[in-house]
Amino acid sequence: MHHHLQVGRPAGPGGPAQAPPTSLGSPSPLSPQNNELLRDIFDLGPVLVLDAAALKACKLSRFEKHLYNAAAFKARTKARSRVRDKRADVL
Repeated sequence: MHHHLQVGRPAGPGGPAQAPPTSLGSPSPLSPQNNELLRDIFDLGPVLVLDAAALKACKLSRFEKHLYNAAAFKARTKARSRVRDKRADVL
């Protein structure tokens, strides 16, 4: 069974809604990242050209990602436990 993507087609009774191409990750021609007119209108300055070394310097290491995720998990667990405690008191 093959599905064909048709941009702008509303969802019908026989199929799912079709997403516009911008939500699939393709760059939009109206994106302010490379559009000089939009960059001028919103005063975003010149287009940034990042080379491989600059991009690598911005990336987090695997260990830094691990620490960030661990902190997020811990915070989420504490928040959930507070909600669970409140629900247990009601019952």
